[in-house]
Amino acid sequence: MKANQSTFYVILGITILAICFSIVQANETPPIQWNELAQSQILDNTELLKLVDAFPAWQMKQITWPSASEIGAKKVAVDPNLTASCIGWFTKFIKTNQLPSDLSKHLIPMKEWGLISKESEQRRLCDIFIVRYKMEDYLIHIQESPCNVIIAVADERLAKSPRTDHKSLVIEMAQAILSDSLKPNSDPKFFHVDKIGQQGKISRISWTPEKVGVIDKNGKTCILSDEAWKIGTAGVEAETDGRFVKFEIFKTTKGPRVILDPYVQRF
Repeated sequence: MKANQSTFYVILGITILAICFSIVQANETPPIQWNELAQSQILDNTELLKLVDAFPAWQMKQITWPSASEIGAKKVAVDPNLTASCIGWFTKFIKTNQLPSDLSKHLIPMKEWGLISKESEQRRLCDIFIVRYKMEDYLIHIQESPCNVIIAVADERLAKSPRTDHKSLVIEMAQAILSDSLKPNSDPKFFHVDKIGQQGKISRISWTPEKVGVIDKNGKTCILSDEAWKIGTAGVEAETDGRFVKFEIFKTTKGPRVILDPYVQRF
């Protein structure tokens, strides 16, 4: 009887320890903060305005969260197939482990709200999906329009001490966040770095994915359309100030248009 009691208490003790360990593990992983609750010291209008010389207002709108009144005026209910299509583009361009499993529940469709260029040059504001989430030190803000996907990633630890090695930061962020099919091309003919603005606070870095860009027999650079259709784009453009990286990826599909129509009224 005593042996059975001892065994029982040993098992009970192990069970309690396992439960406590599970609780500690759960507490060690902060919950994801979504949308308006995902506050950023970096992807904030006040901070972004400091970059206005190189980063115009229409680009700021792409990566800042709308006000409650804007959401109230522009948010609409949409067909689940449109939501699924949006998620499909996310999975083409973003690593699976960077996309929370319940992402679709937090997507917000905004009718006639999005910008893909200077507002005065647009025919109409675009119908877009937006979502924002914060996982530990990283905040990710995504805007999906009929023609492109904007993915802004802010490392909140860099809020007070921006990185000066912009090229390395973009490559690191791309390797961590973007799908492997979009990884930066090592061939300098397909990888370009430029400074933007009079003070050079922003670096623009663009590349053609390895499977899409090739050199022909005459030494000229060429784009393989079939490969671009397969991965969903012919190139990636990134901009960074050393604290955040904004990736812009124009969608590519098989058809007559090189770039899809941004003004499609899909909602």
